[in-house]
Amino acid sequence: MAKARVKRKKQNLIRIPLYYQEKEVEGNFLIRILNDDKAKKMLEDEKTKDEVMVLTTWWKPFSWQEQNEITKASMKKGPEVLPGEIDWLRFRDLQVKTCLKEWDAVDEDDNPVPATPENINSLPANIVASLLGKYTEMVSLTEDESKN
Repeated sequence: MAKARVKRKKQNLIRIPLYYQEKEVEGNFLIRILNDDKAKKMLEDEKTKDEVMVLTTWWKPFSWQEQNEITKASMKKGPEVLPGEIDWLRFRDLQVKTCLKEWDAVDEDDNPVPATPENINSLPANIVASLLGKYTEMVSLTEDESKN
């Protein structure tokens, strides 16, 4: 039987690509998130491959301590609040800012943009929500896995 590896290597980050399109619709600049299958099909097609953008991100799995600290920091406070009630918006915000460690984002001069809380705050909401959804999916048990 193999020994369990509990301690994670520093470089053991989860790679999560996010495919999207930049569109101008009626004078408005929009970002449309693409699912992975659609993006891969578009990338294989000479006519559409240049329309697909990708933001590659690297995430750190929560440690038990980090999960507890973020949960505690996300507890609602006040006389009208039930004990243990969580502010899920704050929890998600802290989760992204704790676990998103790197990305390949660059500015208009191709200089790397660090994955800081300030830079995360400046991203369009649909990008952050999609990344968080993909991260959550990656670290969660599937239905089949939870049966074992």
